[in-house]
Amino acid sequence: MRPIRVLAVSLCCAVSSGCVTSLQPAITERDAHFAPELVGTWTDSANTERAVITRSGARGYGIAYTDDRGETKRFIGRLGRVGAHHVLDLENAEPETAPGDSSGTHLALVLDTIGLRISVAVLEPDTLNAYLQAHPRAVAHRRTKDETVLTASSADLSKFLAVYLQRPGVLSDPALWIRRAP
Repeated sequence: MRPIRVLAVSLCCAVSSGCVTSLQPAITERDAHFAPELVGTWTDSANTERAVITRSGARGYGIAYTDDRGETKRFIGRLGRVGAHHVLDLENAEPETAPGDSSGTHLALVLDTIGLRISVAVLEPDTLNAYLQAHPRAVAHRRTKDETVLTASSADLSKFLAVYLQRPGVLSDPALWIRRAP
């Protein structure tokens, strides 16, 4: 996957198929923390995609993501730590009603650091699927034709990710995002 498209694909995964989502958040309200450095207008390194991040509640974020075609999707985000990683848990803020939609599912974005530039990666689906085939009891999940859905509780999901994220090659190539305005 081209790094520039990781966030676009990641955000669209929150409302479609072909990626790894979870039924429960990786970051719960209780475990979330607010980092004011995330608030602002961000663009990908090619300056073709944009994410406007605002504060939502005490420890959450509202995210309006606009892709390179000008289509905007809205998400709710919670930032927290899973092991040594910053994780931004996303949920679609605009639930859909189409059959088979993934509204109500969560997507974990792994951030390298929080500053004026961030690298964003997601779980690499093929690597996770191979791991779960070899270790089917590692975390509760279900596999459909197009996606893997982690069905574990938030506590079990977080515990699994803390260990799994230590393995090499489990994340997509990161996409670089640059903060353009506060």
